[in-house]
Amino acid sequence: MMKPQAWSLHLRHALWQRKHGRRVERDLAQFLDLIAMTLEAGIDFLSAIAVITPLLRPGKFKEASSLFLEELKRGKPRQEAIEVWRRSLPLPSMHQLVYLIQQSWRTGGPLGRLLRLQASQLRAKRRKEAERHAAKMPFIALIPLLFFILPSALIIILMPLFLKIQMFFSQL
Repeated sequence: MMKPQAWSLHLRHALWQRKHGRRVERDLAQFLDLIAMTLEAGIDFLSAIAVITPLLRPGKFKEASSLFLEELKRGKPRQEAIEVWRRSLPLPSMHQLVYLIQQSWRTGGPLGRLLRLQASQLRAKRRKEAERHAAKMPFIALIPLLFFILPSALIIILMPLFLKIQMFFSQL
């Protein structure tokens, strides 16, 4: 059984993800494309982040990226700074990105191509979520139809019939 603090932490994390998660993931996909382009142009990863971060839209992702750069400027090792970046955005896609970058640093693999692949996966995930949401829309639109439009249409159509029936029975 979870402690009360754990429940509140879990709830707070879920609310944060719901409120900021979609926007952060959208910004992350755009950020990954820009980083991949700058890496393919010959700029190293940390310089690319320093160039691209000021160009990002204001929001949680820009704040986290600025924090990452500040940690590096303070003299923290890049492994520690990237862990601070990962912890500042508690999203699975951010964890995957940090893991991917750390693996690339350890092995010396090509980071640009991997970041492009990660960005396309994030977009595919968003597209699938949008399609799922769009599939629910007919059922959601059915609720106002059943409760508001259909009753008023029935009143308009059936009222003359009821009036004629009432007039017929009143004449008897």
